[in-house]
Amino acid sequence: MTTLTPKLNHTKDWYAERLRDNICVVVFEKTDGTERTMICTTKSDQVPPAGATTRTVTVPDHQVRTFDIQKQEWRSFNVGTVISFDIVDQDGS
Repeated sequence: MTTLTPKLNHTKDWYAERLRDNICVVVFEKTDGTERTMICTTKSDQVPPAGATTRTVTVPDHQVRTFDIQKQEWRSFNVGTVISFDIVDQDGS
């Protein structure tokens, strides 16, 4: 029997607003069914400066693009697969 992990039901904008001002921990289910924990943000003082990346990425409406602090790379997650979302640092210190 398969156990389903309950998912959160927030919008892309809801996640984007919190990531813009905070460092957060997102736990989500990857496409292959495994769980992934990501410490991430889109705070301007935590991400590479504009123009530092060489390509433009189009993000689908169901995904949130964010900067993975541990991997030091841009990543995304599907809003429909988020299991938990916690704010861990509200001021970037």
